[in-house]
Amino acid sequence: MFPWMMGWIIALILAFTGVAAWTAILSIKHARRQDEMASLLAATRQESEDRFRALADAAPLMMWAAGTDKESTFFNKAWLEFSGRKLEDDLGRGWLDNVHPEDRERMLAEYHEGFEARRKFRSEYRMRRRDGQFRWVLDTGGPRLHPDGSFAGFIGTTMDISEQKRALEALQDNEFKYRILVEASLAGVYIVQDQLFKYVNPRLAEIFGYTQEEMTNGLSAWAIVAPENIEHVTEHVRKRWEGEVSTVLYTFRGARKDGRRIELEVLGSITTFRGKPAIIGTMLDITERKNAEKELEQKNALLLQSQKMDAVGRLAGGIAHDFNNLLTSILGYAQFALSGTGANDEVRPSLEEIINAGNRAAHLTQQLLAFARKQDLVVRPTNVNAIMDNLGQMLRRTLGEDVELTIKLDESMGNIEVDPSQIEQAILNLSINSREAMPAGGRLELETQRVSIPASATPVPNMPPGDYALVIVRDNGHGMMDDVKAHLFEPFFSTKTDRPGNGLGLATVYGIVQQCKGYIKFISEPAYGTEFRLYFPLLRHALPKAHAPADHLPRGSETILLVEDEDTVRKLTGKILNSLGYRILEARNGVEAIQMYDHATEPIHLVLTDVVMPQMGGPEMITKILEKNPDCRAVFMSGFADGRVNGNGNGNGQASIPFINKPFTRETLAAQIRETLDDRPVAHHHGSV
Repeated sequence: MFPWMMGWIIALILAFTGVAAWTAILSIKHARRQDEMASLLAATRQESEDRFRALADAAPLMMWAAGTDKESTFFNKAWLEFSGRKLEDDLGRGWLDNVHPEDRERMLAEYHEGFEARRKFRSEYRMRRRDGQFRWVLDTGGPRLHPDGSFAGFIGTTMDISEQKRALEALQDNEFKYRILVEASLAGVYIVQDQLFKYVNPRLAEIFGYTQEEMTNGLSAWAIVAPENIEHVTEHVRKRWEGEVSTVLYTFRGARKDGRRIELEVLGSITTFRGKPAIIGTMLDITERKNAEKELEQKNALLLQSQKMDAVGRLAGGIAHDFNNLLTSILGYAQFALSGTGANDEVRPSLEEIINAGNRAAHLTQQLLAFARKQDLVVRPTNVNAIMDNLGQMLRRTLGEDVELTIKLDESMGNIEVDPSQIEQAILNLSINSREAMPAGGRLELETQRVSIPASATPVPNMPPGDYALVIVRDNGHGMMDDVKAHLFEPFFSTKTDRPGNGLGLATVYGIVQQCKGYIKFISEPAYGTEFRLYFPLLRHALPKAHAPADHLPRGSETILLVEDEDTVRKLTGKILNSLGYRILEARNGVEAIQMYDHATEPIHLVLTDVVMPQMGGPEMITKILEKNPDCRAVFMSGFADGRVNGNGNGNGQASIPFINKPFTRETLAAQIRETLDDRPVAHHHGSV
C-alpha cells in the first residue's frame, strides 16, 4: 500500500467513526434532552456521511461500501471513472456486471465468506474498465460498525494491479526458464567457491552418483577428479584464476561416488557469487562419446585391415588366374606324355611326379583363393573326411611345432552337399582361432562323427532331427568369458587388442555354416578350452562314381567352339578335345567367338569358354549367344572368375551353365563335356550354309 493512500484511508476511517466520538462527548457533557440528542446525532451522522463521501470522492483509490444485506450502497468517483458507468447502475448487485464471467463465482464466494465471518477479505479478479478491457484488480474489504457496535456492513478499496500482475508473471516466467535451462538441463551445472560446491543442478549430481544435498554440503570439488587427472585439472584452473584465459574448455577423467571412472568435458569461467569470486560452469558426461570414438578408431583400423586383405585377395586372384592357366598346361601336357608311356617306361615315374607336384600346386592355389574368399562356390556331394585329410599337412605347418594336432575320423561318415573349399575355410579359421587361444602351445583335436539327432534332443534351437555329419574342433586353450561369448560371431568383433586381426574369422565360419544349411554350437569355459561343433545334414544318396580311367574316357564327334585367350591353355584344351573325337573351332575372346558363331557353316553343338578375357568375357558372350539360340549348350572354365559367374551358371541370370575349375584333368573335362552334350537338346544351326 502506498503511503499517500494510507493517509486517505485513515482520514476516511476517522470521518466514518467521528459520529461515535461526538455521541460520547454529547452523552457525557451535553445530554440534556432525549430529542435534542437524537436530532444532534442525526445531524452528526449526516455530516460524517457527507465528509466520508467528500473524502472518498477525492481519493485516488476506488472505494465502495455495502450494507448488511451485502448490497452495495456506495461507489466513489474513482470507481465510477474506472468502470465508466453511472452510480445507480453499480448499486446493489449491479457492479457484478463489471466482473469477468470466469472470476465472478470465485470472487463472490470470497466476498460472502468475509461477510459471514465479519472479517477482512482479499480477492483478485478481472474487472472491466470503461474502454472494455479487463484489468486485474485487488479488492480489500473489512466490516464497519454502528456506534452501538452492531454490524453496519462492509467498506473496501479496489486497486488496479495489472502492471504488478504482469511484472509478477514475467518474474515467474524467468524463474520457469531458469528451471528449464538449469534444473532440467542435460548438462551438469555447478558453482564452486573456496574449492567447495555451492550449487549443483540435478544432472551434475546424477553424473557423479551423489544427491544435490551431498554435493553442496561441504563436498570438495577435487573429490570428483580422478587422482591421475588432478595435475591436469589443476593447470586449467590456475590459468583461469590467474587470468590467462577467461573461459576454459577441456576434458578430464572424473571419479564417481562409486569409484567408477568417467570422461567429462568442462566449460568454466570466473563469476561473483554472494560477493566473493567463484567458478561457474557446465560439465558433460562424454564417456559414451569417447567409447564410440575409440570403437570407431578400432573399426577404421579393422576396415583398413579389411581393405588390405581385399587387396591381397585381388592380388591372389590375379596370381591364381595366371598360375592356374600355367598349371593347366603343365598338367595337361604331362598327362598326354604319361598316356604315351608304358608301365615300365623309365620316364613314367618322372611324369607321375610332375603330375603329383602340379596337383599339389593346384590345391595350394585353391587354398589361397579360399583364404582370400575369391573362390567361386561349387556345391557338390563331399565327404568331410577327405577335407580333413587334405587340411592335415597344411594345418601342421600353420599351427607350429608347439601345438599337438590330432585328427580322428569316423570311417562310417556319409556325404554332405557343400563347397569343399568353404568347409576348408571354416575349419582353418577355427583352427587358427584355437591357436590364438594357446599362446604357449597346447593340444588341438579335429574329429568327425556320424550322428543321428532325435527331435527331443536337438543341440541347436530350430534344428530339425535327422542324420548329420558332425565336425568337432577342440582345444585346451584359455577359453572364453561370458562377455566374449555374447559377441563371438559378430563381424569385426575381436579380442586381439595387441595383435593384427580383422575380426571376421568366426563371423566367416558362421556365414559358411549357415550357407551350407548347417548348424554351429560351441562350449567354452575359462582355463578349460573351447569346443566348436559343426553339424551338416547328410545326403541320403552316395557320391557319384568316379570318372572312368583315361583309357575309357567318354568321347564324341560334335563341333565345339573353344574360347580362350591364353594360347597354351587353348592349344592344350583343343588337343584334349581332338583326342576325344570332337571337332574344334578356336577363338581368342568373346568378340571373335560371336563372329565365328554367326558365320559358322555347320552346327556348333557346345561353347567351352574362359570367363575372364580381353574385349569381351565369357558371361557376356554367352548372354549374346543365348539371345540368338536359347538352347545353346555351354561350359565355363576358369582359374579365377572374380564373381562373374555363380559357380554353377551364368552370372547374367540365364539358365544354369556348368563350370569347371582350372587346372582340370582330361578326365574332368571329358566327363563334363559329354554330360553337357547329352543333357540338352540339339543346338540350332546359325550362319550360312
